[in-house]
Amino acid sequence: MAAKRWAVGRLRPRWLVPWGALVVLTVLVEVNATAGADRAITVLLQTWHPEPLVAVMRGISWFGYPPQALLLPVCVALGFALARQLRGVMAMGAVGAGALILAALKGGLAIGRPSGVHRYLAAGGYGYPSGHAYLATVLLVDLLAVPWARRRPWTVGLAVALIALVDGSRVFLGDHWTSQVLAGDALGAGVALLVPPFGPGALPPARTLVV
Repeated sequence: MAAKRWAVGRLRPRWLVPWGALVVLTVLVEVNATAGADRAITVLLQTWHPEPLVAVMRGISWFGYPPQALLLPVCVALGFALARQLRGVMAMGAVGAGALILAALKGGLAIGRPSGVHRYLAAGGYGYPSGHAYLATVLLVDLLAVPWARRRPWTVGLAVALIALVDGSRVFLGDHWTSQVLAGDALGAGVALLVPPFGPGALPPARTLVV
């Protein structure tokens, strides 16, 4: 029998965890199970709101609006292209595909933004999932696959801190509930892990089966 080689292990179940988390979170939001916790967290974060802190949070959110939100992945893609990393460019293309999924979820679920809390921004449209959280997570998880970052474990902590900062700014400003930013995080991580920007070395080695 002719030997056929199948690469097994490239797509491991744990990489699908963000997608499963997104589905579970969406169900919980739809049945209004997160409403109490969402409101409590926002009220807590808004307890202390000096103007300098509000200005900082607005500045953080500024990066997630057009046109800068569009320029960020383009700049990263350009960097991958200059480094001759085709898969990195493809990963940035996946960022755009993920944005289409984001838009479909927002329009399809039609879940509104916070009400009954102080809103420091007057953003319109639907709020689930958070586009800011999606963009921050997908870009930072992709950048963690860069060889320079993979050789420095502290970059993981830095990426997590930056994602938390973006998430916190959106909740603090009253523009999203916590469940909405977590949904953005899950979508961003799911897209980044399914289409990683580097080939061998960025992924666990495949096991070869011979049949």
